[in-house]
Amino acid sequence: AGRLVADPDRLDAGFQRDRIMTAATQIFIERGFTASSVDAIGRAAGVTKRTIYELIGDKEALFHAVCARLCATAGTFHFNAAASDLPLRDMLMDMANTILANALAPAATAFNRMLAVEALRFPDLVVSVMDSGRHEMHEKLAGVFAALVARGCIAEINPSQAADTFYDAIIGSRAMRAMLGYDEPFPPVTEIEARVDMIVRGFLKPDPGTDTSGGIA
Repeated sequence: AGRLVADPDRLDAGFQRDRIMTAATQIFIERGFTASSVDAIGRAAGVTKRTIYELIGDKEALFHAVCARLCATAGTFHFNAAASDLPLRDMLMDMANTILANALAPAATAFNRMLAVEALRFPDLVVSVMDSGRHEMHEKLAGVFAALVARGCIAEINPSQAADTFYDAIIGSRAMRAMLGYDEPFPPVTEIEARVDMIVRGFLKPDPGTDTSGGIA
């Protein structure tokens, strides 16, 4: 008595939506927005065109849903930099590795390449998607720097500016080169360390007299 039974219709709709999203992601990446069709996505997902319209919407709505899903997946990472028992340099190395793994992942490169192809034909659509992904990463980074400032681990800086500076210093043009087809392997540890040290010494240096016992190595 009192046992909960799942609604079969709801499970079926959720299963179908997942199949649609998986098929749409693959087709959009392979063919781009223009050359993709709801019919082709329906065939790949094993559902009717009507089901796609009922569960998600037309092709543009489907594209937005796929992009949102990819951005959300990329945003599921967590920075361990908020751990107070880690030295600052270790925190930043963890953040740098997380950023690089996210930006240089094959799926992210393929997706960004597809967006670049569609940018001239659908600039508003592509810009909104790219802004969403960048915002996700930016907010997580800025949150870490805000916490470090609040704890007195780094100088009194603008967390948003720190997030931009750190991201740009770590990534540089790697993601762009990968998108253009260059072989862009994960950088060696020594290079990541050099970039992190540059940030620590030149941008995040504590103010004179700051108590650095909470995280500066």
